[in-house]
Amino acid sequence: MNAVPLAIFSGLGTAEFIGLVILGILLYGKNLPTVARTVGRTIGDFKRHMKDVEDQIKREAFQDEMRRERPARPPSAEEAKGTPAGAPENDAKKEGSNGSALPPPGSPD
Repeated sequence: MNAVPLAIFSGLGTAEFIGLVILGILLYGKNLPTVARTVGRTIGDFKRHMKDVEDQIKREAFQDEMRRERPARPPSAEEAKGTPAGAPENDAKKEGSNGSALPPPGSPD
């Protein structure tokens, strides 16, 4: 785990730190360990939730990128012939070049 110093403690010297400890003892007394534990858990929860949000954003960005890069699917055989997909072909009622209905194949004229 990487220890990242907090910005507010970057200019904190020994005298300031001792003053904060004394102030904490005066304000919280016997409850100081409980307060410190609660603050530590709160900071840990906040970091965990921030990491979850960051992971979710990265995951969604990756999925969007994959959707954009995915090649278009090739047309099916029916679409290549010009027949809309899912449209039934009815050979019995195809019209001839003169507009008359052609008889079904294999039937007597």
